[in-house]
Amino acid sequence: MKKSMFRIITLNIVVLFVITALSCVNNTSANKQQSKQEFLLKGPYKLHKVTNSVVETNTYVIMHLTPFDDNTFIVRGEDWVGKGSISGDTGSYKWKFDDGKSGNTTFTINRDGSFDGHVNGYDDKSNWDFKAWK
Repeated sequence: MKKSMFRIITLNIVVLFVITALSCVNNTSANKQQSKQEFLLKGPYKLHKVTNSVVETNTYVIMHLTPFDDNTFIVRGEDWVGKGSISGDTGSYKWKFDDGKSGNTTFTINRDGSFDGHVNGYDDKSNWDFKAWK
């Protein structure tokens, strides 16, 4: 009786160990996927204004995106800074200029790594659509 009880307990421990090990493997895979997305998104982007579906390629704003933690990131420009998050292929961030004016931006990440987005600023002139790429 003691041997069979010992075997059952040992078997339960082995099963628990295998489940825990598989869970760790799955988490490692998810972490690698997240790290890969962060690596791909990291860096400077040129934000080009889009008017009536036409991308204005002559003028742009430079934005630097830096992954921060999990799905969050920090963005900065010449005279502004912000913080946001990404979920799947969409993201958003709140930003603030050095002079205190602020707003938020929403975007979608395209397969080619570019972004399509919209800036919601502090006045009508600072509400605009954009296309961004490295």
